[in-house]
Amino acid sequence: MQRYLQTGFLGLAVFMLGCGSGIETANLKRATLNGMVIDNVMGGGIAGAMISVSSLTATSDDKGAYHINGLVDGLHELIIQADGYELSKEALEVSLADEIHRKTVMVPYD
Repeated sequence: MQRYLQTGFLGLAVFMLGCGSGIETANLKRATLNGMVIDNVMGGGIAGAMISVSSLTATSDDKGAYHINGLVDGLHELIIQADGYELSKEALEVSLADEIHRKTVMVPYD
């Protein structure tokens, strides 16, 4: 009886590993966000803006461009902060394996 239980447990563990690996493979497909942060007065890119989506973050380069990889499927909040500009918050719908392009125009403080 004990040998049967051990064999059954081993078979269940192997089955669970097989099921888990399929789920993990599906989770490896992630979306990429490519964006620009633009000044609404001058029209140029804003360098050094902090961009966050869920727990992922990026900083815009000297032209205002940024890239965030690894976004999961679902609705997220895109938050962009830059010195001298009002905070930007917007909804971001993500589908797996998408490449999303977003241009955000920032308004300077009065």
